[in-house]
Amino acid sequence: MLRSLFGRFLGPKLAPPPVLISNNEACRHLRQDQSLAETVFTVIDTELTGLSPRQDEIVALGAVRVQGLSIVAEKTFSALVRPKKGVPKKSTLIHRITPAAVAEAPALEEVLPSFLQFLHGTFVVGHHIGLDMQFLRHACRTAYGVEPQNPCLDTLRL
Repeated sequence: MLRSLFGRFLGPKLAPPPVLISNNEACRHLRQDQSLAETVFTVIDTELTGLSPRQDEIVALGAVRVQGLSIVAEKTFSALVRPKKGVPKKSTLIHRITPAAVAEAPALEEVLPSFLQFLHGTFVVGHHIGLDMQFLRHACRTAYGVEPQNPCLDTLRL
């Protein structure tokens, strides 16, 4: 409702890419009762400008596929992302991604469909994965009105 009232300020929402719809359907059928050795999963990490999904942005996305508890070397994803608001010095000190490093990088909207394709139909694993997924879900919700539904496993809890 707020989007319709304030649509001109928030910008147009894009139609969800088919890969996001297909991903969410595939995730509905994932078996969560099988061992990790039988599960295909994607380990992800994001680098951010801060810790608030509403105010801060993703500056890098990285992922690797794991199958049979082994990294699949030829299935990796890595992308720098140009944030709209720039990279604060404070975050550069943490992840070492400088404003110059992302100056020519694509915007998140350009990278997101490829990243969603990489995650397609897999469990998502990461350290403090809740934060990564908050940013990813916020980005998808803002751009498409739909969030990825991949089940997650947090290594912080392990």
